[in-house]
Amino acid sequence: MSIDSLGHWAPWGLGGVVAALVVGLIWGWNVYTNWRVQHHGRLTGFEQQADEIVMTFSQPVAHATSQPDTVSVSGSQLTLHLKPHAQAPYPGRLQVRFCRWWGCFDDWLAYTIQPEAWLAKQYGFQRPGGYFVLTDTNQPQQFDAEAFRPIHITDPVLLKSFEPMPAAEPEDPFEYTLALVRALARQPVRVGPINADPAVFRHADTRKKWALLTAGQYSVSCGEWRNLVVELVSAKRGVDRVRALDGYAYPPRFTDMIVEGHSFVEVWSAARHKWLMVDPWFALYLTNAAGQPLSVDEIHTMPVDEVRVAKIMPDRPVFSFAKTGQRQDDTLTLTEPLQGYLRYFRYVTRSAPVAGVAKPEGLVGTVPR
Repeated sequence: MSIDSLGHWAPWGLGGVVAALVVGLIWGWNVYTNWRVQHHGRLTGFEQQADEIVMTFSQPVAHATSQPDTVSVSGSQLTLHLKPHAQAPYPGRLQVRFCRWWGCFDDWLAYTIQPEAWLAKQYGFQRPGGYFVLTDTNQPQQFDAEAFRPIHITDPVLLKSFEPMPAAEPEDPFEYTLALVRALARQPVRVGPINADPAVFRHADTRKKWALLTAGQYSVSCGEWRNLVVELVSAKRGVDRVRALDGYAYPPRFTDMIVEGHSFVEVWSAARHKWLMVDPWFALYLTNAAGQPLSVDEIHTMPVDEVRVAKIMPDRPVFSFAKTGQRQDDTLTLTEPLQGYLRYFRYVTRSAPVAGVAKPEGLVGTVPR
């Protein structure tokens, strides 16, 4: 059949045939890529012992190397032999090769070992073998969002007159959250290693939490700071207008593994009719190249070079205490490259605020979609 006759035969002409072929190739490549990821060697088991870590993968491991620790392989099981007698945290990198009939694939995991002796000296508790902290990986990732878990608001009526609330209160929940983060961030709070029982802080009402933070009696983390913002936005704009999110570099499925993560919020924007991400800890949100705020789902799928950082404030005043007891004033801002920050959006869990008594079924009320 000649090109000309093909053009007459095809319902849409030669251009239609070419377009159909291109679409078919793109579809076929996506199917193959997704299939290859599904059959890739994913981490399925993790167990830490006193001087080694045993990892199990979904496929046999062909070869593995690690620095500065050593590694041995048996089938789909890999044993990481930890560097002995380390007195301070040290970074490591594990490279793993999987080979199947369709080819070989290389993965890597970047991690930090917090040794047992260092933990005892720094925090005063024993943990055989210390902690393995997964900081980054190119293991196949699938975006996920777990079912809602409740965050309980103690007294919404009382919180409506909370002193640090912004003077001008935008009606849109997203704009209100930006104003609230800006108002809260003006007050220096204590950061650094945990210095008190987190349960005491977690169960305190919001006014007590604020008093502990501003007086320097409790060192706050990104999760606790995020929860404070969730409580206040819920009180002013309703529990169905804000969600608490935790993002991780890898699905946190293993008891012994600490996955590097971060806490932020998702706020409903009535003006834009969608959920938008706000990071209260670093006082920022993310936008596209046109300056439009992004949702978590958009952040996950958008190419890195199209994402922009929009700072609510240039930096936040914070303070800590040296071992001598002397107060050290500092500022907090996002300093790592955007690509590193975006790893927190690989796996996301959501929690919903609930006013009043605990509701085991999770979210109360209707959430805009």
